[in-house]
Amino acid sequence: METGAVQVYVNAWHKNDEGKYYNPTGNITHATEAVDYDTCKIYDTYEPKIKELASWDDIGSWALKINIIEKNMIEKPNLENNTLVLLVEGAGGIGLYLDDKIIIDDNAKILAVFMARNAKYGKFKEADVRSLTQEQWDLFDKRSL
Repeated sequence: METGAVQVYVNAWHKNDEGKYYNPTGNITHATEAVDYDTCKIYDTYEPKIKELASWDDIGSWALKINIIEKNMIEKPNLENNTLVLLVEGAGGIGLYLDDKIIIDDNAKILAVFMARNAKYGKFKEADVRSLTQEQWDLFDKRSL
């Protein structure tokens, strides 16, 4: 079962003769959290923190349900053009990073293009090689040679 906080909107703060909060004007001035539907209770940051409404008719005509889902946000790696990228998870893979895409093809072709693009006067310059996780790899569009 999925659960989450439900934010409800009320008019702060008017009490009836029974000590229950109600909305005499229909205006909405304050956000709170629903606590118990059966007893019309809400949670507020002001004392008393638990307030009982006269009726659910006294809340705003909308509610916001907030679900908190744990998610690890992964940042797209900052790569330089002509970087050889190595997929180090799953089946693995080799690609060449160019213009915000990973070029994938036959490994021999990728390595030949990488060497040709990074050769300078018969020697390799400071060629960049980066290892990427599957999650990082998936952040980039792919194309073949």
